Amino acid sequence: MTFQAKLGSLGDKTRRVHELAGAIAIRIGGARELALRAAELCKCDLLTAMVGEFPELQGVMGSYYAQADGEPPEVAAALREHYLPRSAGDALPATRTGLALAIADKLDTIAGIFAIGEKPSGTKDPFGLRRAALGVQRILIERTLDLDLTACLDEAVAQVRADIERLQGAALRPVELRTLPYPGFPTDLQAQMMALLTQASGTSVITETIFENRFMHALELMRMGADIVMKGPTAVVRGATALCGAPVMATDLRASMGLILAGLAAENSTELSRVYHLDRGYEALDAKLRALGATVERVPDEQAA
Repeated sequence: MTFQAKLGSLGDKTRRVHELAGAIAIRIGGARELALRAAELCKCDLLTAMVGEFPELQGVMGSYYAQADGEPPEVAAALREHYLPRSAGDALPATRTGLALAIADKLDTIAGIFAIGEKPSGTKDPFGLRRAALGVQRILIERTLDLDLTACLDEAVAQVRADIERLQGAALRPVELRTLPYPGFPTDLQAQMMALLTQASGTSVITETIFENRFMHALELMRMGADIVMKGPTAVVRGATALCGAPVMATDLRASMGLILAGLAAENSTELSRVYHLDRGYEALDAKLRALGATVERVPDEQAA
Protein backbone atom coordinates (compact mmCIF):
# COMPACT_ATOMS: atom_id res chain seq x y z
CA MET A 1 0.00 0.00 0.00
CA THR A 2 1.38 3.38 -1.02
CA PHE A 3 1.87 6.05 1.65
CA GLN A 4 2.86 8.75 -0.85
CA ALA A 5 4.24 8.15 -4.33
CA LYS A 6 7.49 10.05 -3.75
CA LEU A 7 7.93 8.71 -0.21
CA GLY A 8 7.23 5.05 -0.85
CA SER A 9 4.92 2.48 0.65
CA LEU A 10 3.52 2.13 4.14
CA GLY A 11 6.32 -0.39 4.58
CA ASP A 12 8.86 2.35 3.83
CA LYS A 13 7.20 4.71 6.28
CA THR A 14 7.05 1.97 8.92
CA ARG A 15 10.76 1.32 8.55
CA ARG A 16 11.57 5.00 9.01
CA VAL A 17 9.26 5.31 12.02
CA HIS A 18 10.78 2.12 13.45
CA GLU A 19 14.27 3.63 13.53
CA LEU A 20 13.12 6.98 14.89
CA ALA A 21 10.77 5.56 17.54
CA GLY A 22 13.50 3.35 18.98
CA ALA A 23 15.85 6.32 19.35
CA ILE A 24 13.16 8.56 20.85
CA ALA A 25 12.09 5.91 23.35
CA ILE A 26 15.58 5.81 24.84
CA ARG A 27 15.72 9.61 25.11
CA ILE A 28 12.41 9.90 26.97
CA GLY A 29 13.04 7.01 29.32
CA GLY A 30 10.98 4.37 27.53
CA ALA A 31 11.75 0.79 26.52
CA ARG A 32 13.41 0.67 23.11
CA GLU A 33 12.32 -2.94 22.47
CA LEU A 34 8.66 -2.09 23.05
CA ALA A 35 8.87 0.98 20.81
CA LEU A 36 10.48 -1.02 18.02
CA ARG A 37 7.81 -3.70 18.21
CA ALA A 38 4.99 -1.16 18.28
CA ALA A 39 6.51 0.62 15.27
CA GLU A 40 6.63 -2.64 13.33
CA LEU A 41 2.89 -3.13 13.89
CA CYS A 42 1.60 0.44 13.88
CA LYS A 43 0.24 0.48 10.31
CA CYS A 44 -0.77 -3.17 9.94
CA ASP A 45 -4.44 -2.57 10.62
CA LEU A 46 -4.64 -0.21 7.63
CA LEU A 47 -4.53 -3.31 5.42
CA THR A 48 -7.56 -4.92 7.06
CA ALA A 49 -11.08 -4.94 5.68
CA MET A 50 -12.39 -3.51 8.95
CA VAL A 51 -10.29 -0.32 8.76
CA GLY A 52 -10.83 -0.15 5.01
CA GLU A 53 -14.57 0.05 5.70
CA PHE A 54 -14.28 2.22 8.83
CA PRO A 55 -11.13 4.38 8.60
CA GLU A 56 -11.91 6.04 11.92
CA LEU A 57 -10.99 2.74 13.61
CA GLN A 58 -7.33 2.91 12.57
CA GLY A 59 -5.20 2.30 15.60
CA VAL A 60 -8.18 1.08 17.61
CA MET A 61 -8.40 -2.15 15.62
CA GLY A 62 -4.63 -2.45 15.62
CA SER A 63 -4.72 -2.41 19.42
CA TYR A 64 -7.40 -5.10 19.53
CA TYR A 65 -5.53 -7.30 17.05
CA ALA A 66 -2.31 -6.93 19.04
CA GLN A 67 -4.06 -7.89 22.28
CA ALA A 68 -5.58 -10.94 20.59
CA ASP A 69 -2.12 -11.95 19.33
CA GLY A 70 -0.63 -11.74 22.81
CA GLU A 71 1.52 -8.64 22.30
CA PRO A 72 2.69 -6.78 25.43
CA PRO A 73 -0.07 -4.50 26.80
CA GLU A 74 2.05 -1.37 26.27
CA VAL A 75 2.63 -2.28 22.62
CA ALA A 76 -1.10 -2.80 22.07
CA ALA A 77 -1.87 0.51 23.76
CA ALA A 78 0.74 2.33 21.67
CA LEU A 79 -0.91 1.23 18.42
CA ARG A 80 -4.00 3.17 19.46
CA GLU A 81 -2.14 6.03 21.13
CA HIS A 82 0.25 6.92 18.31
CA TYR A 83 -2.56 8.68 16.43
CA LEU A 84 -3.17 10.97 19.42
CA PRO A 85 -3.93 13.79 19.66
CA ARG A 86 -6.33 13.65 16.74
CA SER A 87 -7.60 17.17 17.35
CA ALA A 88 -7.26 20.15 19.67
CA GLY A 89 -8.14 19.15 23.20
CA ASP A 90 -7.89 15.43 22.43
CA ALA A 91 -6.19 13.05 24.86
CA LEU A 92 -2.44 12.44 24.67
CA PRO A 93 -0.63 9.09 24.73
CA ALA A 94 -0.40 7.68 28.24
CA THR A 95 2.47 5.23 27.78
CA ARG A 96 6.11 5.95 27.04
CA THR A 97 5.93 3.66 24.04
CA GLY A 98 2.87 5.48 22.75
CA LEU A 99 4.61 8.83 23.23
CA ALA A 100 7.72 7.71 21.34
CA LEU A 101 5.69 6.22 18.49
CA ALA A 102 3.36 9.24 18.21
CA ILE A 103 6.29 11.67 17.99
CA ALA A 104 8.17 9.51 15.48
CA ASP A 105 5.15 9.01 13.22
CA LYS A 106 4.28 12.70 13.18
CA LEU A 107 7.86 13.85 12.61
CA ASP A 108 8.24 11.41 9.71
CA THR A 109 5.09 12.77 8.07
CA ILE A 110 6.17 16.39 8.57
CA ALA A 111 9.72 15.77 7.30
CA GLY A 112 8.54 13.71 4.33
CA ILE A 113 5.82 15.98 3.02
CA PHE A 114 7.96 19.11 3.35
CA ALA A 115 10.87 17.29 1.67
CA ILE A 116 8.81 16.67 -1.48
CA GLY A 117 7.58 20.27 -1.57
CA GLU A 118 3.98 19.61 -0.54
CA LYS A 119 3.84 22.11 2.31
CA PRO A 120 0.35 23.23 3.40
CA SER A 121 -1.20 26.38 2.00
CA GLY A 122 -3.56 28.83 3.63
CA THR A 123 -6.58 26.73 2.64
CA LYS A 124 -5.22 23.21 2.09
CA ASP A 125 -3.43 20.80 4.39
CA PRO A 126 -4.27 17.36 2.98
CA PHE A 127 -1.67 15.51 5.04
CA GLY A 128 -2.60 17.21 8.31
CA LEU A 129 0.84 18.73 8.86
CA ARG A 130 -0.46 21.50 11.11
CA ARG A 131 -2.26 18.95 13.25
CA ALA A 132 0.87 16.79 13.40
CA ALA A 133 3.09 19.72 14.38
CA LEU A 134 0.69 20.91 17.05
CA GLY A 135 0.39 17.34 18.31
CA VAL A 136 4.15 17.03 18.77
CA GLN A 137 4.20 20.41 20.52
CA ARG A 138 1.43 19.42 22.93
CA ILE A 139 3.08 16.08 23.71
CA LEU A 140 6.42 17.69 24.52
CA ILE A 141 4.94 20.48 26.63
CA GLU A 142 2.14 18.68 28.47
CA ARG A 143 4.13 15.50 29.08
CA THR A 144 7.19 17.62 30.04
CA LEU A 145 9.54 15.63 27.80
CA ASP A 146 13.17 16.71 27.59
CA LEU A 147 13.72 15.88 23.94
CA ASP A 148 16.02 17.55 21.43
CA LEU A 149 13.43 18.14 18.71
CA THR A 150 15.96 19.54 16.23
CA ALA A 151 18.06 16.38 16.44
CA CYS A 152 14.97 14.20 15.94
CA LEU A 153 13.91 16.24 12.91
CA ASP A 154 17.39 15.96 11.45
CA GLU A 155 17.21 12.17 11.78
CA ALA A 156 13.73 12.08 10.22
CA VAL A 157 14.83 14.27 7.31
CA ALA A 158 17.93 12.14 6.68
CA GLN A 159 15.83 8.96 6.44
CA VAL A 160 13.27 10.63 4.20
CA ARG A 161 15.91 11.98 1.81
CA ALA A 162 17.52 8.55 1.57
CA ASP A 163 14.19 7.00 0.59
CA ILE A 164 13.44 9.75 -1.93
CA GLU A 165 16.80 9.18 -3.64
CA ARG A 166 16.27 5.42 -3.63
CA LEU A 167 12.78 5.67 -5.09
CA GLN A 168 13.85 8.13 -7.78
CA GLY A 169 16.43 5.64 -8.99
CA ALA A 170 14.08 2.65 -8.86
CA ALA A 171 12.99 1.16 -12.18
CA LEU A 172 10.12 -1.20 -12.90
CA ARG A 173 11.36 -4.72 -13.54
CA PRO A 174 9.78 -7.30 -15.85
CA VAL A 175 7.97 -10.30 -14.39
CA GLU A 176 6.45 -13.60 -15.41
CA LEU A 177 3.05 -14.28 -13.89
CA ARG A 178 0.07 -16.59 -14.18
CA THR A 179 -3.45 -15.72 -13.11
CA LEU A 180 -4.64 -18.22 -10.53
CA PRO A 181 -7.46 -18.70 -8.02
CA TYR A 182 -6.94 -17.10 -4.62
CA PRO A 183 -4.35 -16.71 -3.15
CA GLY A 184 -2.62 -16.57 -6.55
CA PHE A 185 -2.43 -13.51 -8.80
CA PRO A 186 -6.03 -12.43 -9.52
CA THR A 187 -7.31 -12.33 -13.06
CA ASP A 188 -9.16 -9.12 -12.18
CA LEU A 189 -5.79 -7.32 -11.98
CA GLN A 190 -4.35 -8.78 -15.17
CA ALA A 191 -5.32 -5.86 -17.44
CA GLN A 192 -3.96 -3.27 -15.02
CA MET A 193 -0.72 -5.23 -14.62
CA MET A 194 -0.31 -5.48 -18.39
CA ALA A 195 -0.55 -1.69 -18.68
CA LEU A 196 2.03 -1.32 -15.92
CA LEU A 197 4.43 -3.80 -17.53
CA THR A 198 4.55 -1.76 -20.72
CA GLN A 199 6.69 0.59 -18.62
CA ALA A 200 9.02 -2.11 -17.21
CA SER A 201 12.43 -2.47 -18.85
CA GLY A 202 12.62 -5.98 -20.33
CA THR A 203 10.31 -8.81 -21.37
CA SER A 204 7.34 -9.78 -19.22
CA VAL A 205 5.11 -12.80 -19.73
CA ILE A 206 1.47 -12.99 -18.61
CA THR A 207 -0.42 -16.28 -18.78
CA GLU A 208 -4.19 -16.14 -18.29
CA THR A 209 -5.46 -19.42 -16.83
CA ILE A 210 -8.88 -18.38 -15.50
CA PHE A 211 -10.83 -16.99 -18.45
CA GLU A 212 -10.52 -17.20 -22.22
CA ASN A 213 -10.41 -14.07 -24.37
CA ARG A 214 -9.21 -11.82 -21.56
CA PHE A 215 -6.56 -10.11 -23.65
CA MET A 216 -8.89 -7.83 -25.61
CA HIS A 217 -7.39 -4.80 -23.86
CA ALA A 218 -3.98 -5.77 -25.30
CA LEU A 219 -5.13 -4.71 -28.77
CA GLU A 220 -6.09 -1.30 -27.40
CA LEU A 221 -2.75 -0.96 -25.62
CA MET A 222 -1.02 -1.79 -28.90
CA ARG A 223 -2.88 1.12 -30.54
CA MET A 224 -1.09 3.30 -27.99
CA GLY A 225 2.28 1.89 -29.01
CA ALA A 226 2.67 -1.02 -26.59
CA ASP A 227 4.85 -3.92 -27.79
CA ILE A 228 2.68 -6.96 -27.01
CA VAL A 229 2.60 -10.35 -28.72
CA MET A 230 -0.22 -12.79 -27.92
CA LYS A 231 -0.26 -16.52 -28.43
CA GLY A 232 -3.15 -18.47 -26.94
CA PRO A 233 -3.39 -17.78 -23.20
CA THR A 234 -0.01 -16.01 -23.10
CA ALA A 235 0.93 -12.40 -23.75
CA VAL A 236 4.54 -11.25 -24.06
CA VAL A 237 5.02 -7.59 -23.13
CA ARG A 238 8.26 -5.86 -24.10
CA GLY A 239 9.13 -2.56 -22.45
CA ALA A 240 9.78 0.05 -21.53
CA THR A 241 7.62 1.59 -24.24
CA ALA A 242 6.83 5.26 -24.73
CA LEU A 243 3.03 5.17 -25.03
CA CYS A 244 1.21 7.74 -27.11
CA GLY A 245 -2.37 8.84 -26.56
CA ALA A 246 -4.98 7.39 -28.94
CA PRO A 247 -8.72 6.70 -29.12
CA VAL A 248 -9.28 3.38 -27.31
CA MET A 249 -12.31 1.36 -26.34
CA ALA A 250 -13.06 -0.35 -23.04
CA THR A 251 -14.15 -3.95 -23.41
CA ASP A 252 -14.91 -4.65 -19.75
CA LEU A 253 -14.47 -3.19 -16.27
CA ARG A 254 -10.90 -4.39 -15.72
CA ALA A 255 -9.78 -3.40 -19.21
CA SER A 256 -11.17 0.10 -18.75
CA MET A 257 -9.03 0.63 -15.66
CA GLY A 258 -5.95 -0.73 -17.43
CA LEU A 259 -6.49 1.66 -20.33
CA ILE A 260 -6.88 4.62 -17.99
CA LEU A 261 -3.57 3.74 -16.34
CA ALA A 262 -1.95 3.53 -19.76
CA GLY A 263 -3.48 6.87 -20.73
CA LEU A 264 -2.06 8.52 -17.62
CA ALA A 265 1.42 7.26 -18.59
CA ALA A 266 1.07 8.22 -22.27
CA GLU A 267 2.10 11.38 -24.06
CA ASN A 268 -0.74 13.51 -25.43
CA SER A 269 -4.42 12.83 -24.90
CA THR A 270 -6.11 9.45 -24.70
CA GLU A 271 -9.82 9.14 -25.40
CA LEU A 272 -11.58 6.19 -23.76
CA SER A 273 -15.03 5.20 -25.02
CA ARG A 274 -17.63 2.84 -23.54
CA VAL A 275 -16.90 4.08 -20.03
CA TYR A 276 -20.15 2.52 -18.82
CA HIS A 277 -17.97 -0.53 -18.13
CA LEU A 278 -15.90 1.60 -15.76
CA ASP A 279 -18.94 2.98 -13.97
CA ARG A 280 -19.99 -0.52 -12.95
CA GLY A 281 -17.06 -0.74 -10.55
CA TYR A 282 -15.61 2.71 -9.93
CA GLU A 283 -17.61 5.61 -8.53
CA ALA A 284 -16.58 9.11 -9.68
CA LEU A 285 -13.14 7.84 -10.70
CA ASP A 286 -12.46 10.91 -12.84
CA ALA A 287 -12.95 13.21 -9.85
CA LYS A 288 -10.73 11.06 -7.67
CA LEU A 289 -7.95 11.04 -10.25
CA ARG A 290 -8.18 14.81 -10.63
CA ALA A 291 -7.80 15.12 -6.87
CA LEU A 292 -4.49 13.28 -7.26
CA GLY A 293 -3.31 15.70 -9.93
CA ALA A 294 -4.31 13.83 -13.10
CA THR A 295 -5.74 15.67 -16.09
CA VAL A 296 -8.95 13.73 -16.66
CA GLU A 297 -12.25 14.95 -18.07
CA ARG A 298 -15.51 13.16 -18.73
CA VAL A 299 -17.25 14.43 -21.86
CA PRO A 300 -20.58 13.53 -23.55
CA ASP A 301 -20.36 11.08 -26.45
CA GLU A 302 -21.38 13.69 -29.02
CA GLN A 303 -18.67 16.09 -27.80
CA ALA A 304 -16.03 13.33 -27.89
CA ALA A 305 -16.99 12.55 -31.48
